Amino acid sequence: MSTAFRPIPGEVTVDLKGRPAETDLAAVVLSAQMEMRELLRRRSEISKRIAVLRKTLRLVRSAEQNGDSVVPAPRVRSRKSAAIIDACRMVLKQATKPVSRSEITEAIRASRRAEIKHHPNLAAAVTRVLGHLLACGEANNTFNEEGHRTWFAVRDRTAV
Repeated sequence: MSTAFRPIPGEVTVDLKGRPAETDLAAVVLSAQMEMRELLRRRSEISKRIAVLRKTLRLVRSAEQNGDSVVPAPRVRSRKSAAIIDACRMVLKQATKPVSRSEITEAIRASRRAEIKHHPNLAAAVTRVLGHLLACGEANNTFNEEGHRTWFAVRDRTAV
């Protein structure tokens, strides 16, 4: 049994011979940052695919229960709830990158000031709506480089 060092495939190794400790630490940090960005990017792609599969499975189950392939009618909601859901959908669809809950809330406040004027807790409503859109497969979430949850619309591939 050999005791020689064998790196894990894909692992980044840094040769520490002949360099000052500060340079070596900087190389390790840079390498770790690059690997973290790559892992977060792949995680985002996987999250998007999971959302598409969730929606597909839900539609198939619904079609089986109804005995046909027609998508069921949406549930009836209050006007206030429907307005916030529509506003969240609009913000997510217009976003060019994943956005945080607070960014969504501020965008709704800026664009629909009259509709949400008397809303007791818009941030809580947006959080609830984002959970609903996630369950419906219309939105998904991921984490940015700082580790904060961000949201994005799941693009309908049939519309392309």
